[in-house]
Amino acid sequence: MDVRTLLLALAVVLIFCLILFWMIRSVRQGRRERGQIASALGFEPVDELDEKTASQIIGLHRHTDKQELMIVNAAEKTVSGSRFVIFDLIDHGGDSVSTLVNAGLAVFSVDLHLPRFSLIPRVAEKGRLAEISNRFLEMLIEKRSNRIQLNKNKVFEARYFLLGDDVPEIEGFLDEYRQSRLSQFAYRHLEADADCFTYSRYVFATRGKRNTQADLKRDISEARTLLAVFSS
Repeated sequence: MDVRTLLLALAVVLIFCLILFWMIRSVRQGRRERGQIASALGFEPVDELDEKTASQIIGLHRHTDKQELMIVNAAEKTVSGSRFVIFDLIDHGGDSVSTLVNAGLAVFSVDLHLPRFSLIPRVAEKGRLAEISNRFLEMLIEKRSNRIQLNKNKVFEARYFLLGDDVPEIEGFLDEYRQSRLSQFAYRHLEADADCFTYSRYVFATRGKRNTQADLKRDISEARTLLAVFSS
């Protein structure tokens, strides 16, 4: 091996090490920042959620056997007997690690008796591109579960795809009042079952650079509203 080849090989190794160092540093910095944000909002960061809690959250977001889901950056607090959990959800089942939920919320309460359903946000903008995006999204989600159209609230139908298998139970639960309250929010992803629901915002819900603390503060307020609506 000549000197030029050796130097090139060393440069490649050095670049790889620098990239790895930057990635590790970014992850650690992100965890520190998330911990600070959680603490500022009254949450207690936890190294690892208990198995039951983690299983419930992961179960709501698992859609294929190939997924290998993991909860990271978790924090929790209890408000009036209800438990709120901030979490990130990642999938490392493929060739690369992908983030499925960034700064999502899980809400647990004995006052909740929810049917299993999902709300997937539609692209709300008008135009041909939005139509194509919604059709593509519809093709993807219909592989997961049965799509339900309640035809009671036009704003609700325009903003969300509703998925679930127990149609009569879901129709009975999502009455006109609850649809109306849900219609006040846009670009939110909701998964619900039994005593828990998860609530998160899609990436395109935020214009420009995201302010995680401000977004979480608003999401917590919205989640508390939904807890009251779902419990009534």
